[in-house]
Amino acid sequence: MFLRSQGLNLPSLRPDIINQANNKRANIYKNKNDANDKNIPVNRDNLSWKYPGGGLESNSIDLAKFGVKIIDGSFLSPQARQQLGWGNVFTYSGAQTGAESHIRLEFSQGNVIVVLSNQRISLDEDDPNQGQEGVGRLAKTISKLIN
Repeated sequence: MFLRSQGLNLPSLRPDIINQANNKRANIYKNKNDANDKNIPVNRDNLSWKYPGGGLESNSIDLAKFGVKIIDGSFLSPQARQQLGWGNVFTYSGAQTGAESHIRLEFSQGNVIVVLSNQRISLDEDDPNQGQEGVGRLAKTISKLIN
């Protein structure tokens, strides 16, 4: 049996239901092509077609707790991680209009890094900072700083 725990105690992890009010949900903003563009609020996408492979919302604390449960084996056994082909580092990113997320699990160090953003920035090719944006790149930079 690979899944070890039914009760994960992650109350903010749930389907992102577009018409369900949630006063803890962050506002999201239109994607930017230039860091100097104005912040323009944007409507949420209907993500119901992604369940259960995505379309979820959570806060960074619960995502970090989820990562700890994977590292310590209380959610996913080491055998399951091996069958999935996970090495020493596992990363996963998600995105939708106006939002981007990334989780980085570093098994040997016991580190979990979660980065959430309520705006996506894809800089133009001629921008000197192009290629340096993104939550995955930020998570990797944080990893280098703490390791």
